[in-house]
Amino acid sequence: MGVWVIQIPTAVSRTGISSATLGWLLLSLGVGALGGMTVLGRYADRLRARITVPASAFLCALALFFPLRARNWWELGLALVALGISAGALDISMNTHAIHVEREYHKPVMSMFHAVFSVGGFSASVYSAQLAGSGLSSDAIVNIAVGVCLAASIAAAFGVLPKHREGGHSGPRSVKNSWRKVPRHIWALSIVAMAVMVSEGIANDWSSVYMHSVRHASPTLVPYGYGAFAAMMTVGRGAADRISHRFSSFAVVRYGALIAFVGIVVVIFAPTALVAIWGWATFGAGLSGCVPQVYSAVGHFDRKNAAVNVSRVAGVGYFGMLAGPMVIGQLTKIVSLQYTFLVPAILCLVALVFSPILREDALLQRR
Repeated sequence: MGVWVIQIPTAVSRTGISSATLGWLLLSLGVGALGGMTVLGRYADRLRARITVPASAFLCALALFFPLRARNWWELGLALVALGISAGALDISMNTHAIHVEREYHKPVMSMFHAVFSVGGFSASVYSAQLAGSGLSSDAIVNIAVGVCLAASIAAAFGVLPKHREGGHSGPRSVKNSWRKVPRHIWALSIVAMAVMVSEGIANDWSSVYMHSVRHASPTLVPYGYGAFAAMMTVGRGAADRISHRFSSFAVVRYGALIAFVGIVVVIFAPTALVAIWGWATFGAGLSGCVPQVYSAVGHFDRKNAAVNVSRVAGVGYFGMLAGPMVIGQLTKIVSLQYTFLVPAILCLVALVFSPILREDALLQRR
């Protein structure tokens, strides 16, 4: 996914689309992700993770090959739908499995799993920048990444917990996958997830475009806007479990949302590309621990329906991500791209307001 983010400007150039059209096309990626989450979320509690995790990872890696081969807007849209479906399925399968692993480990480790995810994003920025500086084409950069990720998806199959050690498989499921019976607690956590995930999505989809078109950074400097964001997401997630264990998940989300707000404000008003990179780094540091803490809280709220509830919360988050890139793209018709980032600034404040639900979750788990 990090490789795709870095190559968004290349896809825009090859298809000749505008920023507004790009916003609509990024919506198609979100639609595909929401579809993949919805379908797999219905069955992930009953299927073996040893099948769902590597299979969805394999398809996600394979789908990366197609967006840069698009010659017009509708081909790019179809390619992004395919990438979104496989990425959404992977999101649900690996996060559900991570909840089972965390349960057996008897310590908070969800943020560390997400830290490794962020390692991929940071590595992609360094990888893309170095190979681009060496004269390799965008196609070659993507092809190598596809091969590496396909191999990694196959290797992942050997490390997944066997079915008998996963939670939530014994006995009947306690609830059906119906939105009419969703507890208030899950809805509140969904709002926090949506605010944070939309903010992350905007950084993923628009940071490289912002560095190129607003800050006019050099080709070798453009990837480091997203790279700084992803790097601090990695560092922050690596520390979030310990912070959560020492203080609380509530503290991670509350102060993280505040730090993210400061970071995106710096991005909006940054006078230079280097200051903007610092702002993206601060934004990533603040957001880093929020989603893992929410996913962990959701997974432990009802253990027999971990995948269903994770798919619900992630689905609401991705529903916001459907609108987020499109809204940013449409707002560029009215104001400069940099001022459209007032949207994630407001969303950080929303996460801050709803963060006390994590404190309530801790009380429920103690009971």
